[in-house]
Amino acid sequence: MMLKLGVPSKGRLMEKTFSWFGDRGVTLRKAGSEREYSGAVDGIEGIELVLLSAGEIPRELAAGRIHLGVTGSDLVREKLANWDVRVTEVALMGFGGADLIIAVPQSWVDVDTLDDLDAAAAAFRAKHGFRMRIATKYHRLVREFLRETVSRIISSWIARVPRRGSSKTRPPKRLRTSHRQVRLCVRTV
Repeated sequence: MMLKLGVPSKGRLMEKTFSWFGDRGVTLRKAGSEREYSGAVDGIEGIELVLLSAGEIPRELAAGRIHLGVTGSDLVREKLANWDVRVTEVALMGFGGADLIIAVPQSWVDVDTLDDLDAAAAAFRAKHGFRMRIATKYHRLVREFLRETVSRIISSWIARVPRRGSSKTRPPKRLRTSHRQVRLCVRTV
């Protein structure tokens, strides 16, 4: 039986993964043309390299279609409900990392902390009769973070940000320029 190892198919996470295994005497490499998602493993027998998007790896692990996977812990926690009973974290690899950053409009000059945002959410609901929405592509992570840190925001609706064909983790330029970040509520995952 071949052990299937899922790794990211492109980008910095793929490069760091290849390097991490290379430092341990196992060479991972893409095989075939640049557009193909096939790979090879040199230096150890019985392992098949499966190249996937970083976001697909948690689901493939949970479904049993791959046996080991390298991806961000943020993606594992986001993509898999009850992740800690569905997959096992074997080793931290010492690279990557993600920050959850809450950005608010620049006009919200009185919102500098999560407590301020919590109060603003309560005032918004009292005034308008419905909850403030938070847009994010990390629905589960943001909800968990807010549950741990503030009380009223967790009842706010957390909406998913639609994908626009890009897997970039940076906010779009218009968000960066028209919003300011509340840096006190950053959590590294």
